[in-house]
Amino acid sequence: MMGESSRCQKIIQTYYTPVYRYCYAALAYNAAAAEDCTQEVFLIFIQKQHTLDLTSSILPWLYTTAKVVVCNYRRKNPIHEDLQGAESVEDPAYAAKFFCAVVRSYLTEEEYRLLYDYYSAGHANHRMVAKQHGMQLSQLYERVSYIKRKLKRFTPTINHKVSKNENGEDDHGK
Repeated sequence: MMGESSRCQKIIQTYYTPVYRYCYAALAYNAAAAEDCTQEVFLIFIQKQHTLDLTSSILPWLYTTAKVVVCNYRRKNPIHEDLQGAESVEDPAYAAKFFCAVVRSYLTEEEYRLLYDYYSAGHANHRMVAKQHGMQLSQLYERVSYIKRKLKRFTPTINHKVSKNENGEDDHGK
């Protein structure tokens, strides 16, 4: 029993910050609401820990639970102070800021910085980025590829849906 308790403690310590970042971004950067929702996610986790498979990655379950908790919070608190002056979700700058915060919640600080530097520098400056991060160019490409796969695995709602035509080929939304 003690092993299970320490495993749950480790899960909470490991994933509290990423779940908080997700809630924070999803609630338009309302710190108090994000803290409330994050705590609720982990209360649900503790209540359901005996029914969950703690041997596999629990992060997707935590993010799904956070999404439900945030939706419930919004339903119960349709207008809170931080949202009254907020930009419209249709505003591209706001959407980009929200997307960056969500992506950041899935990555370590090092991974986020590397990805940010990689895409900010442009193709011609990738050697410089590799050097700044203490790696060869091929290592940079491998690392960026790994980070992109990681994001695809944990962000199914961000991935664009590709439909199949009758031949089983991708239509790519055409």
